[in-house]
Amino acid sequence: MEIDKSSKVIVLPRLSPEKDLIEYKVVDLPIATLSSTKPYLITTQEVYELNTIKGDDSKVKLSNGEAVKSIILEPQDHDIPGAVIQSGDVILATKFNIVYLLISIFDRHLSKFRNFKTLEDIKDSLSSIVEEYSWIYDIPDTVYYRSLPVICDQIIEGNDEKFYKYSNEKSMSWVNDKIEAMSKFVREEKGNSILKRINMELNDPTNIESKVDTDVLQSTITRYSIDFICDSYLIPDIKPKLINQFKYDFTKMEKYLLGLSQKRKNLEAVEANMSDVNRITSNTKSNSNSNSRKQAMVKKKATNKVAVGKGALDGFFKRA
Repeated sequence: MEIDKSSKVIVLPRLSPEKDLIEYKVVDLPIATLSSTKPYLITTQEVYELNTIKGDDSKVKLSNGEAVKSIILEPQDHDIPGAVIQSGDVILATKFNIVYLLISIFDRHLSKFRNFKTLEDIKDSLSSIVEEYSWIYDIPDTVYYRSLPVICDQIIEGNDEKFYKYSNEKSMSWVNDKIEAMSKFVREEKGNSILKRINMELNDPTNIESKVDTDVLQSTITRYSIDFICDSYLIPDIKPKLINQFKYDFTKMEKYLLGLSQKRKNLEAVEANMSDVNRITSNTKSNSNSNSRKQAMVKKKATNKVAVGKGALDGFFKRA
């Protein structure tokens, strides 16, 4: 096993015992905004997104500021020596749905995909957009054939040849289905952190016993799901189109949040005033105590000293 400072550990999905070994290929694909690329893992059947797990730890760090971590590798074959990687990167591979990427590209270059085309013609059109789109040919045909019917109108000629034409309506419906699925998860999954965060944001600090209006809560969950999916996986142009197509109305939610923001500002002003009052009261009390101590420390009247032999008792003792 060859290990060096540049070694990385990639955590792949578990394979069933009966499956043969799978060959993986690392390919750079565009990110959601199409402005740059990042590495993805590709097999004959799937595309995986690669995310680095940094394992930050604020308590203990190396001299270079990185977290202290080691990775122990123990091969199943005991004849192969294991290894320990110090400060190695851990990269998690998770399934990526290429439909998101195709929607972004088709929507931005709509003029190229308005007509019915075969898969090969579509790939040629994609590769002609920019030179960096050579990755088009690295994606297995099985992935394309699985993805294109989701967002395209399809016709089949007599020789079973399939033709695809991009459909904005089907694409928006597909994205909206994902949004509804996420909204349902947030609403129904007990103890999920997203719902806790939303409830905290909607909490009225001036009335802790009040309950958030159901419509406002639902609208906030939906808006969060829209923002998460569209901002994470699609170009910015998609979100306003989707909101308009499905006539999402967030007026009530926005009005509630605006009022909530004003309440919080008023509460902050009251707390700031109370803090000033407490500070002034504290200073006044401190000054009052100081003056009281000064008055108590009045100088005692000095007593005249009497020379030895001149006191009243001295005469008495002399007479005795």
